[in-house]
Amino acid sequence: MVAICSMIRKPLAFKTWLDYHISLGIEHFFLRIEDTPELSELLDQYPGLITCEYDDEVLRKDWSYNWHKQSYRQEIFVNKTIKSCNKLGFKWIAHIDCDELICANNLNFLDSVPDEYPCAVIENYEAIYPSDDIQDPFLGTDKFLSDGQGRLAYANGKSIGRVSEYLKVRGVHRFTGKVFEIGKEALILHYESPNFDKWYQKYLATKDHKLDSVIDFKFIKQSIEIIKTGDLKKIRDFYNEQKVKPYYDSFSHQIFWTPMSRQKNIFWKKFYGKFHKSLYN
Repeated sequence: MVAICSMIRKPLAFKTWLDYHISLGIEHFFLRIEDTPELSELLDQYPGLITCEYDDEVLRKDWSYNWHKQSYRQEIFVNKTIKSCNKLGFKWIAHIDCDELICANNLNFLDSVPDEYPCAVIENYEAIYPSDDIQDPFLGTDKFLSDGQGRLAYANGKSIGRVSEYLKVRGVHRFTGKVFEIGKEALILHYESPNFDKWYQKYLATKDHKLDSVIDFKFIKQSIEIIKTGDLKKIRDFYNEQKVKPYYDSFSHQIFWTPMSRQKNIFWKKFYGKFHKSLYN
């Protein structure tokens, strides 16, 4: 039994995210919903599959939406969820965000994790987009960046934890204990900054951060600085340079799939134009 734990705020195409992971074999979702009470109408359509807690006052209590405070809330929530999963008999818990998909044909790849490893790490790819206004990024792009290809967000993968009374979260990307590296049987597809409006609203809310207090990603700092200029053309051009232009370059991975497809990955295109048979047959 595998569950997903996620902290959600203003998600894009969340129904696709849910339906895809249900099709993958996820049996339950533990969600912390922040400042998005309207999401309850969608979640009510999945009786018995979702356990939610709502906090509609996060921005009132923390108007700057500070990354460090957000990570702290995540850790508290995930550790609490691990205890619930242990009581309910779940074997695994995946901690991913609402802009990430577990890309695999099924969840059998977890069977290859030796019993002595409580933390299974999955490599992440980062999405790039054909335009700056797609509304469902999960269905709207088929190209991704991997190692050495200029990812703008994290590059150290995400983890699935083996549930036990001893398991705890270690940061937002790992669980405690020995780490087992999953091969290409699975990937995390990260749909970071999935369109211009989503990216703009996110960094507009954080533009008053002191830059030395922000996670040390160049893209985050550049996003905050460009939005501070107030020049909407310059701001939009920056987004397109970072997230749309790479889509048309030749070095990205092209993954021929859609999340709802029965054949989620038949082939994928490596850079240099070579094709490799995938493991998702």
